[in-house]
Amino acid sequence: FYLPGELKLGGDVSFGPDHLNLQCLTLSDGSSQALMALGYDPSQRTWELMYGGILEGAALAKLWRKSAVFAERIEGDFSARVWVERPEDSHVQGQLKASNVIWDTAPWGGLIIRHLDMEAQGNTFEIKQLDLGLDEQRTTITGKADMDAQGISLDLTLAARTLDLKRLEQAFRPAPAPDGPASERT
Repeated sequence: FYLPGELKLGGDVSFGPDHLNLQCLTLSDGSSQALMALGYDPSQRTWELMYGGILEGAALAKLWRKSAVFAERIEGDFSARVWVERPEDSHVQGQLKASNVIWDTAPWGGLIIRHLDMEAQGNTFEIKQLDLGLDEQRTTITGKADMDAQGISLDLTLAARTLDLKRLEQAFRPAPAPDGPASERT
């Protein structure tokens, strides 16, 4: 179907207590054409993800007019099948690039991905560059992530002029649980 601004949107979505399946969500306008898919199979405990194409910020603005999510550009051809219980059987393939992705309502404060350049092959992700800002702190990450029988092993380099670990710890700390059941609270 068509949304304002000549944005075409199509896809097939199904979900329930035992599954999530977003098949072939397509989004296109004069400058963007992207295809996305996301699925979770609880019986096999696997996630499947696919992204292909170019998504410009103008198309996202048409889709989420008053959203706190913005991206200047996301492009690539990427797919992944991740086994939660057996990461060594996981498979990733392709490349993904993004610039100026902003998520203002992230649970830990504003998240800004200024630049992402990533490639994947087999069970290895290579982060060529991830330049991000989180909670007003900026850092650059490069390196590799390998999925094997032991889980995910990381070999990363983090570069930052200043990094306040206490602020980051507070940003990621879960909110305290309410005291007692709702019926006991006044």
